[in-house]
Amino acid sequence: MKSISTIAILATVVFSTVSAQSGSYTNFVKCGGDYTALVTVDSAAFTPFPLCVGEKYCFEVHGTSSVPITQGAHMGETIAARGRLQPSGGQPDMCTLLAASGTPCPIPAGPVLLKFCYINKSMPENALIGWIFSAFTADNKNLFCLGAAVKTEPVEPTPENPNGIRGLFARNCTVAPQ
Repeated sequence: MKSISTIAILATVVFSTVSAQSGSYTNFVKCGGDYTALVTVDSAAFTPFPLCVGEKYCFEVHGTSSVPITQGAHMGETIAARGRLQPSGGQPDMCTLLAASGTPCPIPAGPVLLKFCYINKSMPENALIGWIFSAFTADNKNLFCLGAAVKTEPVEPTPENPNGIRGLFARNCTVAPQ
């Protein structure tokens, strides 16, 4: 069922365009399926955009939560490329991810800015890259589920961009210190 939902999300986003205003990608869609999300999402974004291999990017969700976000809430990130779903390593604790971005838990019910930051890994060239971000309470109730897809394109490799990818990685990239 998850792969049908994933395919539907990616198919919807494939025909969408990138909003690169203010250096962010904002073209996210809500996941399909029969569930009640406890966070009403007003907007979501990748920042900065375009993303660069080896550099930090953040996934930000603005909205209103009907429940507090507490320890034990977890976040899943699934990447789809070339027809394969690739979960990115379990479902880490949301409070740990949020604390690393400067927002400690618990987060009370009400308006929220949830910011999750990652180091961008290498991506295949000439591929539609899809992300699914799904977040759950400690007792596995759905907080939100959002998807996005962006096309990568090859360019001449440089020391800063050794894989030679643009599109998703279009700006002049330099590797961020780890």
